[in-house]
Amino acid sequence: MNRQQKRKFDDFLIQNRSGTQKTADEMIKAALDDQLSELAEKRGEDLFREEQKSAALEKERDEALNRANQAEKEVLESKDTLEKVDLMKKHLDNILAIKEAKIASLESQLANINALLREDSPVV
Repeated sequence: MNRQQKRKFDDFLIQNRSGTQKTADEMIKAALDDQLSELAEKRGEDLFREEQKSAALEKERDEALNRANQAEKEVLESKDTLEKVDLMKKHLDNILAIKEAKIASLESQLANINALLREDSPVV
């Protein structure tokens, strides 16, 4: 028997001594009402805790989604940057190929000029 039920029972005994009669049914009903109130209060506390857990899980889920979205955005930005770098590399490779071709052409011209100079030089 819990405290409230014991108190009700003590009240019942006191009232019976003073001439006020309560029936056993009323006593049982009062005890059941107390138990029901306690259960409702406990259930309310349980629901409140579950709501808090649910809210915490939703917050954690939202934070995880935000981190995932941010990571996806960073990946897309990195991909764009990589594409730009790749295009720049191709452009620089083309410039390098052109410069190397010009150097090869100039070296060939220089070799031809040197050959002509050797042919024209007087033999000593």
